[in-house]
Amino acid sequence: MQCIHLFPASFASFQPEELLCHQTPTFTLYTARASAFYAALLRLISRYPTGRRERCDLLAQLEMLVNYDLLHTEKGYVDDAEWEELGMDANVEAAVSVIRGWTSKQEWRTEEAWMSDVLLEMVRGTLDTQYLP
Repeated sequence: MQCIHLFPASFASFQPEELLCHQTPTFTLYTARASAFYAALLRLISRYPTGRRERCDLLAQLEMLVNYDLLHTEKGYVDDAEWEELGMDANVEAAVSVIRGWTSKQEWRTEEAWMSDVLLEMVRGTLDTQYLP
């Protein structure tokens, strides 16, 4: 299942260079590049104190996005029995490569380079969300 979430750009504070322009004869649509969208979610998460419902909801959305987009799983949690069957080690390494690629292309804002580390820990399953800013 694919879905699109529309929200004002000011919520995520995208910068013009983080947006991709898609033009048709009748309208122009701007979408955030993948790294910018992940950064926007982390930026939103960091605005809420630990334990707030909004923060928990945003963390759940981030986890679902990472699972679907970076780890290529149709469902959220993959148990040990399915791990090998689904080739999750290869998926994790591919996700690590994507995130490192964003870093090498300097797609993170200077003050947000930490976001790469957060996503790397998330795809590796070692992230403790209580320590997020």
